[in-house]
Amino acid sequence: MRSSRLIGPVLGLALVAAACAAPGAGAGAGGDATGVSTSASRGDELASTPDVRTVGPPTTVPATTAAEPTASGPATPSPAPTPASTGTPVKQTSQPLPGCTPDTLATVADGTLTLATDTPQTPWFTTSDPANGKGFEAAVAADVAGRLGYRPDQVRWISVRKSEVLADRAGGFDAFIGQVTIPDQPSNGISYSTGYFDDQTVLVARKGSPAVAVADQAELDALSLLTVRGTAVPRSVGPAQVTGVDQLRTRMSSADGALLPLSVAQHVADGSDVTVVARLAPPDGQQPRQFGMVVGRGSTLAPCVSAAIDVLRAEGTLESLATQWLPGADARELTAD
Repeated sequence: MRSSRLIGPVLGLALVAAACAAPGAGAGAGGDATGVSTSASRGDELASTPDVRTVGPPTTVPATTAAEPTASGPATPSPAPTPASTGTPVKQTSQPLPGCTPDTLATVADGTLTLATDTPQTPWFTTSDPANGKGFEAAVAADVAGRLGYRPDQVRWISVRKSEVLADRAGGFDAFIGQVTIPDQPSNGISYSTGYFDDQTVLVARKGSPAVAVADQAELDALSLLTVRGTAVPRSVGPAQVTGVDQLRTRMSSADGALLPLSVAQHVADGSDVTVVARLAPPDGQQPRQFGMVVGRGSTLAPCVSAAIDVLRAEGTLESLATQWLPGADARELTAD
């Protein structure tokens, strides 16, 4: 499996090494962890970066007609983001990362870490207020802030459209989190952190399906499997493709199961009739797509944010959070053919 993508590899690795050597830093295995719209009106739309809109009732972002980022066409500046809330329940650590503290980091607002997201979606966030630290990404953001030494009153959240962030037309934040897949070759001058979530391929099936009893990936070839068009499923035998999650739910009754990225499976598995049966071990030499935090243009925070995430992975925190908040993250793993 490839190593996590790094921003600022030399500085980032040095920070991680120093942090892991510090008293109290744990050790352990990292956690295994493309995105999909889940609103009632857009349940069948699939995108690796879902286009969502606002954060919480206290705050709104003025609507625009900006489209998703494209390779051509002029960029229209988006409205300035509006503060949403403060007081993220960050976890203070006794050993902040060397060189990565509120006194040394150049943030948008001195002494304050400004985090951003688009419309919170379950299970990444449990409510419309991302500052409560509940939900996988809310908890990851809180832990990153804590690793950087920020107290709860030094953290605030704002609402920013993901499409504007990826088009490099948004500002006013230090780090954005919201199911953003790290590209193989970042463009537009956007900086990404190392991955905090491994979007591993999983097998989803209804109770009583023969897919529930498969013992390894070779047995998948004999099954009738579906997948959602546009998702990256690394299988030599391609399953039937459907358009969107809604169509997948309809077709599940006539299929043995479906192969999906874990992030998409969150919107298919209902925890009762349809569940995540197993995770598929990646092919040799490959790594699942990862979600990373986006750091504002011109910001020097990427190495420190990456260092904080790398420590959380090394000590097992990311794995624990995925198990806590993401159904199927701890499912058994099917070995490769």
